[in-house]
Amino acid sequence: MDKAEGSAGRVWWAFAQLLVLGLWRTLPTAGVLEVEMAGTTQRVFQNDNATIFCKVSGSPHVDIRIMGITWFRKSLASEREMKLFEFFGNHQEAFRSGAVVLPRRLMKGDASLQLPRVQLWEAGEYRCEVVITPQKALGRVWLEVVDSTLNNFFVTPS
Repeated sequence: MDKAEGSAGRVWWAFAQLLVLGLWRTLPTAGVLEVEMAGTTQRVFQNDNATIFCKVSGSPHVDIRIMGITWFRKSLASEREMKLFEFFGNHQEAFRSGAVVLPRRLMKGDASLQLPRVQLWEAGEYRCEVVITPQKALGRVWLEVVDSTLNNFFVTPS
């Protein structure tokens, strides 16, 4: 490498450092991304509609274009986790029939999952994973499903 190339490299490196420092100072400072769940357990009757709560802490308004939500369920019978719903930008996909997170509520930081006609076998651990670039947070809650005809319910393991 000759002297001109070395000098140009140092100038470029100094420019890149100034650019990064300048951008870093103009980025908005934000707290750590956290989600709030409605306690550790929610209970719903079989065949009722369920809303499994998940809210982004301290966010009165969220830009959903840079946000992603994924909901998972781990059943009591298995350690396998199943994806129920995902939302990224303008892409939404329900892997469980009828599962939805409402975009108008999502703009207010409410990533709650709505499930119609919940069945006994859907009891288990539900996980809400929220990504607001570049941060990620998750919350967990147990869903108990009560058999209203027999007054029995599936409970969380002790």
